Amino acid sequence: MTAGASGRYTVAMTRTPRTLALSFALGIAVAGCATTSAVTRTADEAQLSSEEADRIIKAYEERRTRGLAPANDPLHQPKSNEDLLEILRRDQTDLFADGVKWAEGKTDPKTQTLAAQIEISWGEALGMLAELLERATVELRQEAALYEYKGAVRVLKPTERTRRERVAAQLKELAGIESALRKQAQRHLAKGLAEAEQLMKSAPNDYQSYRIAADFYHLKEDWAKFGEMMKEIETRHPQSNGATFLRGQEQLDRYDNHTKAVELFRQALARDPKFTRAQVAILMAQTSIDGAYRELQKLKELNPTHQIVVWAGPAITERYQMWQARRDERERSREDQSSLPRDAAP
Repeated sequence: MTAGASGRYTVAMTRTPRTLALSFALGIAVAGCATTSAVTRTADEAQLSSEEADRIIKAYEERRTRGLAPANDPLHQPKSNEDLLEILRRDQTDLFADGVKWAEGKTDPKTQTLAAQIEISWGEALGMLAELLERATVELRQEAALYEYKGAVRVLKPTERTRRERVAAQLKELAGIESALRKQAQRHLAKGLAEAEQLMKSAPNDYQSYRIAADFYHLKEDWAKFGEMMKEIETRHPQSNGATFLRGQEQLDRYDNHTKAVELFRQALARDPKFTRAQVAILMAQTSIDGAYRELQKLKELNPTHQIVVWAGPAITERYQMWQARRDERERSREDQSSLPRDAAP
């Protein structure tokens, strides 16, 4: 995808307010992330073929023993547009391929629109995973460097040696995965945007065309056109839950207004409690680790095999536990200080 194909997803996968929000919540140094050269990442992704990216992702899935939708899940064999809508609600990458495959060759405009939306959602989902895992890698590298320094000046404590080994194992597991995810994210976004553009041309005044056009212009960050499409949607379908969700994305990606965005995402989720992407959006908009962990638990309840739960969930949980331990330690220290006689306090 060229730099002009999407305002948010260029070859280097530029960072968005929602991914930056969760980065701060995870405690990952954004400045440190900048040292992971975008030029290097771009070169890595350019050299990867789609087949190689697929192999890297599959190998990572197998190492993670990722829980997939059960083999007998009916959504593996969709039979209707309602099934495609359910796949979009579940927001699970291993089901997206089944939805796209079923829609191939069908001429119904709604089916084509849903297929294009699945491609776009697929690309966004992989892009979010790439961003989260890249930042996790940066933090792990910083931690590994710290243990290397400590080991050079003194003998590491047993707990430090255990942690150093765990960090090394995690870095080995993550090697190459973010570039592979980005490569595939770009492929699905490019396909979804191309399909959206064709649908917009073939039925310019159809509701479904306005709906996919809103996605299209949102991704391109053409906010004037986005506003025009949203006006048409809201006029033709005032109760559109998709419109509420898109308005939330606009608040986040255009105005960086996390509070308003989360309010709209929660409205969309309240109207459709199975709308997993809305819960993902709430999670990604968090700016504190306790908020991120709290929303992760809600996402886990909604879809325990969602890719963020399985792939990024452990990192969020670990950061939360570290934050919680530091908070408890500070509270104990304050209690100890307050219990000292006034003349004994330092």
